[in-house]
Amino acid sequence: MASPAPAQIARGLIGRGLAEHKAGHLDAAEPLYREGLALDAKVQEGWRLLGVLLQQKGATAASVEVVERALALGRNAVDLSNLANALNQLARSEQAAAAAAEALSFDPRMPAAHLNLGVANRALGHREAAAQNFRAAAGLQPAYADAHLNLGVTLTELGKPDQAEAPLRTAVGLLPQAAEPQFNLGNSLLRQLRFEEARDAYLEAIRLRPAYAEAHGNLAAAYKALAQLDLSVVHYAEAARLAPRDIVLLQNYALMLAELRRYGEAIPVYEQAVALNPPQAPIYTNLGSAIQEYVRDRHDVGVLALLDRAILAHLQALSINPELVAAQMNLGLALLARGRQADAVEAFKTAIALQPDVAESHSNLGQCLSDIGQFEEAAAACRRAIELNPKLAEAHSTLGNTLIAQNKVVEAEPHYRDALAIKPEMPGAWCNLGVSLFRQGRAAEAETVYETALKYDPNLPDAHWNYALALLQRGVFDEGFAEYEWRLKRPGRLRQDAGFTQPLWDGRELNGASILIHAEQGFGDAIQCARLIPQVAARGGRVVLQARKPLKRLMEHLPGVAEFVIDGDPAVDIACRAPMFSLPHHFVRSLDDLPGAIPYLPVDPELSAAWAAKLATIAPDGLKVGIVWSGNLTSEVEIGRSIPLKALAPLAAVPGARLISLQKADGMDMLDDPTLGFEVARLDEVYDAGDFAETAAVMANLDLLISCDTASGHLAGAIGKPVWIAVNRVSDWRWMEDREDTPWYPTMRIFRQQTLGDWGPVFERMAAALREWRPSPSKGEG
Repeated sequence: MASPAPAQIARGLIGRGLAEHKAGHLDAAEPLYREGLALDAKVQEGWRLLGVLLQQKGATAASVEVVERALALGRNAVDLSNLANALNQLARSEQAAAAAAEALSFDPRMPAAHLNLGVANRALGHREAAAQNFRAAAGLQPAYADAHLNLGVTLTELGKPDQAEAPLRTAVGLLPQAAEPQFNLGNSLLRQLRFEEARDAYLEAIRLRPAYAEAHGNLAAAYKALAQLDLSVVHYAEAARLAPRDIVLLQNYALMLAELRRYGEAIPVYEQAVALNPPQAPIYTNLGSAIQEYVRDRHDVGVLALLDRAILAHLQALSINPELVAAQMNLGLALLARGRQADAVEAFKTAIALQPDVAESHSNLGQCLSDIGQFEEAAAACRRAIELNPKLAEAHSTLGNTLIAQNKVVEAEPHYRDALAIKPEMPGAWCNLGVSLFRQGRAAEAETVYETALKYDPNLPDAHWNYALALLQRGVFDEGFAEYEWRLKRPGRLRQDAGFTQPLWDGRELNGASILIHAEQGFGDAIQCARLIPQVAARGGRVVLQARKPLKRLMEHLPGVAEFVIDGDPAVDIACRAPMFSLPHHFVRSLDDLPGAIPYLPVDPELSAAWAAKLATIAPDGLKVGIVWSGNLTSEVEIGRSIPLKALAPLAAVPGARLISLQKADGMDMLDDPTLGFEVARLDEVYDAGDFAETAAVMANLDLLISCDTASGHLAGAIGKPVWIAVNRVSDWRWMEDREDTPWYPTMRIFRQQTLGDWGPVFERMAAALREWRPSPSKGEG
């Protein structure tokens, strides 16, 4: 008997392979197909079956070569359709379309070829043509689930979700255990705003395929539309877990968290998205905005690094799309919060150049310009914002801020009230209205307004701080100094204290540990609080006092001070720290806790003796009356406290009074005014170049100091020198209300304006008092 021919053996092997193939044994079928084709490469069906098998195994690229071997033996609809299917999977859409079209030229009624042509057309963006292809496939084969499914998906993409619903429901009926038809039915229903039905479709898709990331994401969208936000965020979280590299899902999850004001959770999700380096600017600026919202309720030094990260995110957004107005706006806000007002100005100006009619940009620009002292430009920007949007409360409030910065407190009030009429829940506007009222002398109204601000935002540092000033002015020291601690959480103060690493002292026993007491605010504040340093030492601490150099000689020998460190120099082995104006919070509970020992700052006897000799020459007889009329004009508290030198003329007319200038820096030019009309003795360059120890030595040899509200008045009180201070109608909190004395300094007498800005009557009264005044032998009364 003759042996079987190779062709016969080949067909036998291919037949065995087909049996294994039909049984689902792909790994067993493949070598049988290949062995048969090796014996006879002209068996077209063998190449066709091997090509189908390879596609089923996911070896799509390899299948293309195999199907082309089949077609080389004769072009036909089946192999061309199979080729189109493989090319579609490889995203070679134009070639797939050509192959499918050629298949239809052989067999126009071939459903698979119509389907494959539709898939290619859809990928090429020819969705109307694709829909026609899928309809043809479904018409030729009504039970063709993929045709109905693809038709529904394409119609949904074409914005025809109502037409998509029927083929998708048909696909669901044909594939009841498949998740994809349910998912796409959900998409159609979601587009029709039938949110409950969409939710149910997505839930069914997830039941069939629990790890279906896209279904979780779209279910989250359905829950969001149904206002079930807690469930929405749960499914966004699951979608992001299942698809950690899906930028759209990550973005939607982060946006949902931000909508729930869960910014601390949103930030790492955005960070996960931007780590994928997407070329999508909104993701970066959304990250920056989430950080800014997160730090809005935080008041610690850590916000500075976070704001820097926000700034970087906005800059990354702008590197992708320089014309993204939202990124420019958010960059400006982040720079403003970081204290970089000049840079913020440029960001807002760029935003305005890109989109001139956005009121918020003009309003924010106004705030920045006001912060850097460009008040006219700031007011113009705010008024432009109001012109663009009269209902923008922030613009009205910012215009008020601009006027407050110019000490136009009466003019500012109506603008805050306009803001609050539009947006009654705006805590910042309530706070600033309180500032306007307080500076008008309407302290009781201001307190009520601050309380309203805190009702809307219990953690608003400026509201707490200003409320503290109102309480302290009334002498409510216990609560007032507790509220005053909120100054440490104000944005500018956080930036100022960013270099400190030690924890704040809470008042407990120190048990020998070193504590850094550091000066803050002005020189006068340091002098005022220095009296409390011995009480810190009494808690068992080694006190390291840090202050500016002009205070060194005055304070380094203060009782309780173990070491004096000049600002900027390092302090080592420090366990904790306390800003000087936090000491009253620990030690001053009521007026009864003051004044304590006076004097509490020592005067250098050698310096005092030297100045005694000099003053004997400058003013050999009469009352030696030192005068100081101007404070630091750049100080935050410089609100009408400085005095024109000419206003002191009544003092010069008092018989026997000899006026001696102790003024330094600001205001010295007034001595050279040829129209001054009275004589003021000047000290020498030693005094001009000297520090506070030098000033104290001069004061020790005066009969009386007359001063505006500045550090000189504090110094005179601290060394027990009689001192009269002139304060404006709305004075600083420490001089309280309607008193001529102060518990801080028993040698001080206060002369108050009766009319805001009118110093004339103040110095007429002071001159009258000076005519009757005689220095006490003990120099202990004012």
